[in-house]
Amino acid sequence: MGKHNVTAKIVSVFMTVVLVVGLMPLPAYANETAAGSDAPPLTAGSTDFFESDGALTTASTENVPYVERSWNGSEVVSQTKQANAASVPDNGKMTTGWYFLSKNITKKGRISLTGDVNLILGDGCTFDVRGLYIPKGSTLTIYGQEGGTGKIYSHPSDGAAIGAYEDHKGGAVVIHGGQVEAKGGDEGAGIGGYDDDRKDIGSITIYGGTVKATGGNGSAGIGGGEACEGGTITIYGGDVEAKGGHYGAGIGGGNGQDTDPLRGAHGGTIKIYG
Repeated sequence: MGKHNVTAKIVSVFMTVVLVVGLMPLPAYANETAAGSDAPPLTAGSTDFFESDGALTTASTENVPYVERSWNGSEVVSQTKQANAASVPDNGKMTTGWYFLSKNITKKGRISLTGDVNLILGDGCTFDVRGLYIPKGSTLTIYGQEGGTGKIYSHPSDGAAIGAYEDHKGGAVVIHGGQVEAKGGDEGAGIGGYDDDRKDIGSITIYGGTVKATGGNGSAGIGGGEACEGGTITIYGGDVEAKGGHYGAGIGGGNGQDTDPLRGAHGGTIKIYG
């Protein structure tokens, strides 16, 4: 009897371990959305996967010159400043702080930028990526240098090139300089919203630089995705070319009308100065 009791206890313990392990959640998918998003994580079946974020890298910083532009009430004025910036990490992951694109970086997936990210595009360098997701509540501010030849080239197959993603609301985008080429994927704006975001996209402000934004099917070049309002768009200067996808505005709202189910495709508030 004692031997049988010992065997029974071993089997009981083993089954308990199996049950506990079986009930434990699977490891989080490495490409899920940024922390703080109000949307569920992306799945492995997403058309444009998120790059595996990995850990944020701690890099040394250096003083980097950049050009900041502002509106003085009648024209855009420029000022050269310096920021203590870290190099953009090879994995592309950035959170609140200053970063300097000091070399060409190409990523095959979408990159999530969280917090208040200030990105200086080094002259002659290109950041080639299949989507920059700016979560709601976050802001991406882009600066160029004196030559203005640093570039972002974002070209996902779906979702906004810079801004929102499926079920992931977008944050704010501010452009002071450099070259920004944004080609929205299906139902995604070049810069702005994604399908059915309604009014919930971040503001878009352009002070300067060369901006070329093309909307995906049913989406604006700058503004709303499919059935998505344009939000608040302010352009003070720069060389801006915006082309909407099928039924989308160049600057403003995406395809849709103010009736269910495609509600919320108004142009929004658009101001252009200079």
